[in-house]
Amino acid sequence: MGDKKYNSFFANNVPQNSVLTEPLPRPKYDFAVAFPDPDHFPIGELHTSLGEALKDQGRDLVFYPHPQGLLEFRELVCKKIKDNRGIEVGPQNVIITAGSGQSINLITQLFINPGDTIVSEEFTYTGALRVFERFGAKMAGVEMDEEGMIPASLENKLIELKNSGITPKFIYTIPTFQNPVGTDMTLERKKDILAIAQKFQIPLFEDDCYADLRFEGENYPAIASLEGSDNVIYSGSFSKILAPGLRLGWIVAPDSFLPYLMAVNPGTPPSQFTILSALYFLEKNMEEHVAGLCTMFRGKRDCMLGAIGEFMGSEVEIIAPKGGLYLWLKFPDDLDLEPILPIAREKGVIFGLGNTFSTEKKANNYIRLCYGYHNLEDTVSGIELLAKVFREQGLLKS
Repeated sequence: MGDKKYNSFFANNVPQNSVLTEPLPRPKYDFAVAFPDPDHFPIGELHTSLGEALKDQGRDLVFYPHPQGLLEFRELVCKKIKDNRGIEVGPQNVIITAGSGQSINLITQLFINPGDTIVSEEFTYTGALRVFERFGAKMAGVEMDEEGMIPASLENKLIELKNSGITPKFIYTIPTFQNPVGTDMTLERKKDILAIAQKFQIPLFEDDCYADLRFEGENYPAIASLEGSDNVIYSGSFSKILAPGLRLGWIVAPDSFLPYLMAVNPGTPPSQFTILSALYFLEKNMEEHVAGLCTMFRGKRDCMLGAIGEFMGSEVEIIAPKGGLYLWLKFPDDLDLEPILPIAREKGVIFGLGNTFSTEKKANNYIRLCYGYHNLEDTVSGIELLAKVFREQGLLKS
């Protein structure tokens, strides 16, 4: 533990027992993090695109960029979300961010004071939960079914909070290929969720960063595209169709929120090198590139589902998602998988613990497995090894 003589100078929202730790080395089989496939990262094309961009716009790098990001890139985002998500908005309402993590951070900073409440699905993105916790928010989880957040449960939760004198600052939802469960909201469900948010006059934060990776099923428009969605802040990401290392995402904010969001935004968008290379690549290749990724990831999903069926059998419950990068597995209620993780790591395989995705921190019989990174052969071998660990520890009987 380091010297604490300067701790009294730190801001109140800085954890007083913070320690600097090195990330653990990645094991051979990493099913814990939703990395995309490195073999499908368009390195050569991005290199060429950056060269073309620098020839065209390199001299402009001597200037500081627009605080909301390069205009042409925001225009690309506008076209993308109009074509794919039904959202009609101008570039003046788009903010380019360093990935969805910064988007979540900015939106949380806009709304949350310590002790405020956020409503979300009962299981949700670990990274968002960490940000919410750092800002001192309290979580209220809403029950889910095969389409995600249940409208009746959301309304009941808001009534319950209201009766306790609590008005949530916003509703956080991942409607498309929800992380970690993989559920996919229909259009009617999205309309119901929006109507409830409007009824209680609560902002809604729609995190849509997995929507590009649809393998099957109807591509329903975003909540932010619906009539009366002026209480919706929308975010998306290029991390899943390019790479997380590029750190490229965006926020679409309605006029009522935009000036306040820009007030907390530091006005330092991602590197113009990154933006320019992505812009020139995506302008020419986005549709074909995404289609290829979806075909590839669908094969990986099916491979992992098959391996789980072969090596774990019917002792785990699993729903095949229509897109995204992960599977959500439920074991019997009386099992606790948390002590198994370090054992599995020693054997060379890791997974995402269910309780890290839970608003109540109570999901020890669930795990998330990501299928995006490994090739098919390694996926089968890794699941076989994981099943062996579970069997040795008494979690699987057969």
